[in-house]
Amino acid sequence: MPNRKRSMFCSKRNALLKQRKRELRSQETPEAREAHHASQRSRDLHSLFEESAEIRQAHLAAQLSCDQRSLLDEPVEARQAHLAFMRIRNQRSLLEELAETRQTRLTALDAPIMCNGTRMIIKELYSQILQATILNGPAAG
Repeated sequence: MPNRKRSMFCSKRNALLKQRKRELRSQETPEAREAHHASQRSRDLHSLFEESAEIRQAHLAAQLSCDQRSLLDEPVEARQAHLAFMRIRNQRSLLEELAETRQTRLTALDAPIMCNGTRMIIKELYSQILQATILNGPAAG
């Protein structure tokens, strides 16, 4: 029985807290709301750059070795297409400088299949190699 009472108390408390938050949000001015969202975005960006130098060095070494291996294994007849990605949807998993406009070489893809408007989730982004899941279009999968 004590767990049931505690659960009821917690759910009532959570409901009161949510109601209080709603009241505070309704009293907030649009300028204050925008300032709050801006500070939240800056905190998110700051957390992206908090990695230690050792982790960055290890990540860079892994990128270089993966790029070198894949370039050696790349068939000569592989089709190369240069595509500019104006927006990368998965920005939280990438550093800010990688999330900006980037031109990347994609190999073994049919260029007409990959066109403007193709959406993809970036899994890994190296200097020469891009691993992604294509969400729409003829090359989805």
